[in-house]
Amino acid sequence: MAKYSELHLQLEQKLNQYLAEQTDENSSLLVAEFTKLILEDADILIDGSPDEEEPGKYDPSGFEGPDHRFYFHMFTSKLRFDESEAEKPMVTKLKGVLDQVFSNEALGGFSLNYKKNAGTVLITKEDIYQGLQTAIEAAQKH
Repeated sequence: MAKYSELHLQLEQKLNQYLAEQTDENSSLLVAEFTKLILEDADILIDGSPDEEEPGKYDPSGFEGPDHRFYFHMFTSKLRFDESEAEKPMVTKLKGVLDQVFSNEALGGFSLNYKKNAGTVLITKEDIYQGLQTAIEAAQKH
């Protein structure tokens, strides 16, 4: 795993690129990078703690998005975590959190580098699904 301070530098770069210029191309690049992390079952940094009642599940922090679904806060690095008001850094596998997202209709996906009063970028489960479809289609061509 990369150093805690630079957990997902490529994702952060794609996120910043998207924030600077919110185009379809930059959105696709961001989702593609997120998809790459899914395929690697990467370690991710969230604000949360293990669920004491259900081993293997987590109680991540997050917020209700504009679609009235809950989005888990995920951070690209400890530096971004520290800039937020998050309090409980936890490294976990992306697949474990993703399983929760896809098994619960009330969950929408992830908010990246949430910072109070500064906004966030949402990666919805629909974005994730499309990213995985694109990755499957690309793999079938090879």
